[in-house]
Amino acid sequence: MMFISLGIGAVLAIALITVVSYLTGGTVTNTAGQSALIGTKIAPFSGTDTAGTKVSAPWAEGKPAVLVFFASWCAPCHAELPVVSSYLTSHSLGQTQVVGINYLDQQTKGVALATSSKFTFPILEDAGSITQGDFGFSGLPDTVFVNAKGVVTAVHSGVISVAQLRAGLATLG
Repeated sequence: MMFISLGIGAVLAIALITVVSYLTGGTVTNTAGQSALIGTKIAPFSGTDTAGTKVSAPWAEGKPAVLVFFASWCAPCHAELPVVSSYLTSHSLGQTQVVGINYLDQQTKGVALATSSKFTFPILEDAGSITQGDFGFSGLPDTVFVNAKGVVTAVHSGVISVAQLRAGLATLG
């Protein structure tokens, strides 16, 4: 009797997945809204990067920023960081500055991931004060676009594509 119940449940689950897939064209998109961070003014932060150089939030100096939140323990970050790095280093960013935020990670492991991904931008170590502070992230990777006035213009949670990266950069003005 138990096997019959399991079989019926499996058939119903497959039927439901098939119907949802057909109705959505094979994709499911979150249209519930954008990040609550968009439009929020972010307080400037500063710190010493992994190379020993003082780094301040670019908007504190009137420059837009792309903040790339990652960690070596984050499997999706290993896929995302090389793509992000390649795009950002091969395209003109104008005044836009890029800062990596290595979240709750050992510095050596974060630097190793950044190095293997050819991420050449400053990296700040974050024990949670940046990530959990104004941003409130609990998962990685996350990419945040902040304009020259310190206002968040776009947020992408999860692995970002080149098209999404390009769209985020376009919000910076």
